[in-house]
Amino acid sequence: MVETVSDMVERWARESGKSQHLLEIRDLLRLLATELYSQYQPFPESPPFWDRLRAWLENVPDGNDRKQLFEFVPWLLFVGRRELEVMYRAAFSGPITRWIIDEEPGLDITASDFTNRFQEALNETFFGSIAGMDIGSFFRVNELRGQSLRPDFRVLAKLGDPVKTSKYLTSFNIKRIVAVEDYVGTGSQMNQAAQFLSQLSAFSILLCPMIVARGGVAFGEALAKGHIKFAPSFIVPASATLPESAPIDFDEPQELSNLRTIAIRFWQQVQGTDPDPQIYEPLGFKNTGSLVMTYFNCPDNVPPLIHHLSNTWEPLFRRMYREA
Repeated sequence: MVETVSDMVERWARESGKSQHLLEIRDLLRLLATELYSQYQPFPESPPFWDRLRAWLENVPDGNDRKQLFEFVPWLLFVGRRELEVMYRAAFSGPITRWIIDEEPGLDITASDFTNRFQEALNETFFGSIAGMDIGSFFRVNELRGQSLRPDFRVLAKLGDPVKTSKYLTSFNIKRIVAVEDYVGTGSQMNQAAQFLSQLSAFSILLCPMIVARGGVAFGEALAKGHIKFAPSFIVPASATLPESAPIDFDEPQELSNLRTIAIRFWQQVQGTDPDPQIYEPLGFKNTGSLVMTYFNCPDNVPPLIHHLSNTWEPLFRRMYREA
């Protein structure tokens, strides 16, 4: 008879004496599986969360390693659909609105006509995505109207013409451009978009990712030159990151330390017998070790033991790779 995850947890609880702790994690995961994890979009035909969790734990043979993997799961920062919609609103009402006010001469928030003046400035603002986010959702959530073309600036960097783009925007009296993205990891995906946008020198430009990992902050700040500004809405905290070595500026939870050890120790098994160059390193792209993922995909800077499928490893949240 196959041992379920619940059976496994109850057995661990009896054996370890940490019954309340382990059972509380199980109950929390039951809630998260229903309210959040069920939203995960890639590979909708994949087994339910509890079946994936059992297969993931069974990647490792030792019971203690399995228990440590189980204890880690709630430390993943899973951003669901509703959470991301809140971030869309926060980005618009926060850094984007502040930037438009700063960029528009004479726009006074204390003036009686501020609402009308701000709407006029908003009508002169063009929105696009940095690297392919579902910008339609951003428009709907923030009730933005009047813009039928909603480009991906990374695609325009490959296929577009900055001269034609400038003429098009000028014909609609556009003065400024906002490039948004739902998630930015190391920031490398912003580079091509920024190179294209840098050629649109007639317009003030704001790069505004909803969520950005700490490495992406430095990258974005380096891109912010001249008419380009960088203002992320939410920066991933250090507590949601798994660096290559334990941090010295705060006490790292034991669950994260355990995951680092397991990720490194089982790296060859995660890769499988035909290593995929897209999975990079044990802690993710550039060993970033981000613990943030969204309902539409698991970023590549998350440790691959969480998202990579190989002939010797079953993932918990299988990643959909952009490149074949």
